[in-house]
Parts: sequence; C-alpha cells; structure tokens
Amino acid sequence: MLHSRRKVQWEDWLQAVGATRKPAENDMFFEDVTILYQCLLEGLGVALVQVKYVEDDLAQGRLVTPFPYTLRRPGVYHLVSPLEISNDDKIVRFREWLLAQIQSPYQA
Repeated sequence: MLHSRRKVQWEDWLQAVGATRKPAENDMFFEDVTILYQCLLEGLGVALVQVKYVEDDLAQGRLVTPFPYTLRRPGVYHLVSPLEISNDDKIVRFREWLLAQIQSPYQA
C-alpha cells in the first residue's frame, strides 16, 4: 500500500467500509503526493487517490479502478493500480479482501 504522510486516506476509507488494517512492513509512505503518484504509475503498489489527479491515466489505461466503491466525501478516493499488475496475485487478494470488507451501503 502506498500512503501519503499528510493524509489519512486509508484509515478513513477502511473505517468507512468497516475494516481495519495496520500499516505493514512493505507499505510505503511519501511526503510528496506527486512522488506517490509516480510510484503508483511505476507499479510499486496500490493507492487511494483523488480521481481528478489521475483522470488521464485512467482514460489512457495506465491505471485502473478495481471496483466502483468510493468514499463519500468532498475528496473522493479510488483504489488504482497499473493495468499490467492489476491481476497480480497480491493485488487480486488485496482487492478481494477490500471487497469482502465493504457492505452494500458503500456501493456506488
């Protein structure tokens, strides 16, 4: 998981869907969100992002949203990853775990 040190996207998103998760040893934390986005595009993990910053990458297929669930608040987040790793076992397992945590009220 990729994290921004200045935001609590993962905590907020997981709380909204009734899930919990502590940061893992492999998680990466970034002071600069632009570095987080670049690492995301390089395939280094998954991140919750504001769609307005990745619209072109989503439209061009460089990133994908694995499911249509969003955190309902002024800044909307999506789980995204590069298309070429979106079916990697660890991404699929993580996506399935997230989906299992989500209750129907949080569906788009």
